Amino acid sequence: MAEFVKGETLKSSEKEDFDKNLISLPKSKKYLVITDDDGNVKGYFPLKEKKLGKDWIALYQQAISTIADMNLPNEQYRVFLKLLSKVDFENYLTVSQQNIADELSMKRPNVTKAIKALCEKNIVIEGPRAGLNKTYRLNPYIAHKGKNRKETILDFEAELVRQGKNITDADITKK
Repeated sequence: MAEFVKGETLKSSEKEDFDKNLISLPKSKKYLVITDDDGNVKGYFPLKEKKLGKDWIALYQQAISTIADMNLPNEQYRVFLKLLSKVDFENYLTVSQQNIADELSMKRPNVTKAIKALCEKNIVIEGPRAGLNKTYRLNPYIAHKGKNRKETILDFEAELVRQGKNITDADITKK
């Protein structure tokens, strides 16, 4: 039986009649069910579900074009795409290099070299440690995930400065 929200509260005696007349609906959705005074279903409407949950990222076309023009070696592209798939809110990447290596069937030292090259190109930057693992942050001029892109850009640029890099290197499309 599908999970639904009833339009009215039914008396227990009416509930049995109501249950006999239920329409089978897909189990994965919730519906608003409209009933009359006798408990007869007059209509049902699927309730909207949020389409953008945790699994989205906004990519910027000019930045992706710039990265394509960089002619990155295959392993760097693969690691970059895997990192894109792991971006958390505010562009943090908290995945171990060993996990990336396992998922891509690569050797860990090759993943380390690829991430180092991506850091040199400011595609990602090194972030704070999370236990034994390093964290990284995706350049928000390339893609963004989170509520406030401007704040993420300011945080990213501040981290570049802390690492002794030029703040103008953040926007890779301006090179």
